[in-house]
Amino acid sequence: MQKYLTGLEHKEGNIYKVNLIHNMPFDKVYGLNKSVQELELNGVLVDEVVESEQREGFASIMYVDKATKEITYEYVEIPLTPEQEVLKKIKELEQENANINYSLMMGGLI
Repeated sequence: MQKYLTGLEHKEGNIYKVNLIHNMPFDKVYGLNKSVQELELNGVLVDEVVESEQREGFASIMYVDKATKEITYEYVEIPLTPEQEVLKKIKELEQENANINYSLMMGGLI
């Protein structure tokens, strides 16, 4: 079953950022009631959507080459929330404290 990639934003050459995927563009109930030619005016029909890799701390952005219909992904780092930054700093300080305590114990000061 074909899928319809649309909401395209031009990046460069034939490469476009995909903002919307319609999984059943030709379905009698949930489809878009448009022909292939009409759909291809504003998007790309593909047979398969390759899923992105799951990378911790990164978001994936889907791109499609309109000429070859090849799907690629760009991975962008998700900035830490203020809460995540605080937790990261606490972990760093706890580790630093543990290292200092270990050094003091090994030196016979504790």
